Amino acid sequence: MTRDPTDPRIEPFWRDPLRFVRYPFQGEALILLIALSAARILTELPVLGGIIGLLLLAIAYKYAFTILRETANGRLEPPGGALDVPDTVILGFLAVMLLAIGVTSITAVLVSPQTALWPLVGFTLVMPAIAITLAMDDNLATALNPMTWIGLWSRIGLTYPLLGILLFGFHAADLWLAAALGGSLAAEIVSQAFFAWGLFALFHLMGYVLYQHHEALGFEPQRHVHARMRPESRDQRLLAEAEAEIADGRPLDALARLRAEDRERAIDHPAHELLRRLLREHGRADERLDHGRRWLHRLLTEGQARRALGLARECLDLDADFAASLPEHGPLLASQAEALGQFRLATDILAAHRRCHRREPERHRWALLEAGIRSQRLGQDAEARNLLQQSLTECEDGPLRGEIEAALASLPPTATPG
Repeated sequence: MTRDPTDPRIEPFWRDPLRFVRYPFQGEALILLIALSAARILTELPVLGGIIGLLLLAIAYKYAFTILRETANGRLEPPGGALDVPDTVILGFLAVMLLAIGVTSITAVLVSPQTALWPLVGFTLVMPAIAITLAMDDNLATALNPMTWIGLWSRIGLTYPLLGILLFGFHAADLWLAAALGGSLAAEIVSQAFFAWGLFALFHLMGYVLYQHHEALGFEPQRHVHARMRPESRDQRLLAEAEAEIADGRPLDALARLRAEDRERAIDHPAHELLRRLLREHGRADERLDHGRRWLHRLLTEGQARRALGLARECLDLDADFAASLPEHGPLLASQAEALGQFRLATDILAAHRRCHRREPERHRWALLEAGIRSQRLGQDAEARNLLQQSLTECEDGPLRGEIEAALASLPPTATPG
């Protein structure tokens, strides 16, 4: 069985629930969350404060509906730029929410609080359908049609009532938090931040549920439309075919396919990553090292030193003498490791590089660099001294010998027996 490469696999939302918790703390969503929270101060202004509060509420919901729409279309990062949801959508949704609050409150007062639970449960179950329909169709009449609610529920299944429960729970938690924190300005800001966070996270979840069930709901996300319209590259086809073979329980076929392409041409980095994963699971150590050396060379040639460090660590764990093909790549990689605080990796790279490129005149400068890291970063003065003394006996470069002697002199003196 093969899979359409333009229709990527969509993980069910329950596989990574923290995705929705983290979502409001990224990109434009985080910026707006902070701005809305800080702007809550302005609601304390006389006369204008109430108007500003309504404006902040409208902006929060406008962005939330934009999140829902963008997520449903397969764009899983917080949207930036213009908020293209019409104002009529926001006004319609807020009107429905006010109606729900009014009906529930009147029932509680005129009948009983217990009876008021029935309209509360009813509105809880229909609000996700109303929000989803408004976001996707911009039509209040369609959103208020009971047949729309029933159709949405029947297609999404048991996930739908969960959305209603979460929406109700979020608003209840927001009210509880506001009451628990009191009426201070700091409490108002914290309450506003919680409201924006929960609203963005929940609308992202609703959009993701639509994205996950788009086939059952009968619409094609824009992400898939754009992917289908783009010309497919050879690497995209390779990756799609290999992933389909893995999904069919044929990882060795996928490995053979990737091996053949890698021998024939320069495959792109996602294909290298998949090949690497399959080699870990099914390949030999020598093959992993050979691939690692070739891919490391590609990464360093393209200036992706940071990305190369993880690959270097994996290969050094397989073989302590693993080294990059080009002599100049060793110190480059080691310097990057040192800059990132990976001091042991830096010394391992340099030591392996010296052993692999024994005839390189620069090997004594690599030893000087390695000794400096061992002494200054790892506290290995004895190892650094031995390394420098060995280089001093072999080095014939006068200026470099002077640098080595200076480095030796700067080391703490060895302890003498008492």
